[in-house]
Amino acid sequence: MHQRKWKLLRTVHGQESYYAIIGKLKNKGVLYKTKIPVHFGGRGFDDTAQYDIYIKKEEEYATVEALREPLT
Repeated sequence: MHQRKWKLLRTVHGQESYYAIIGKLKNKGVLYKTKIPVHFGGRGFDDTAQYDIYIKKEEEYATVEALREPLT
């Protein structure tokens, strides 16, 4: 990722947290990218996967507005 254009918004763990944030971003039309660091080690289902969510730097204001919105 080009660090000049993209900024780390937040690192979250688990699908529920991830989908709550990206749902808000999608509702406001904010572009985002997700990086999922490779993790080997757990057995069975473990919902603690790490998600690094990046946004374009010029969309920071729209992102703040999106995250203030309640979940629908």
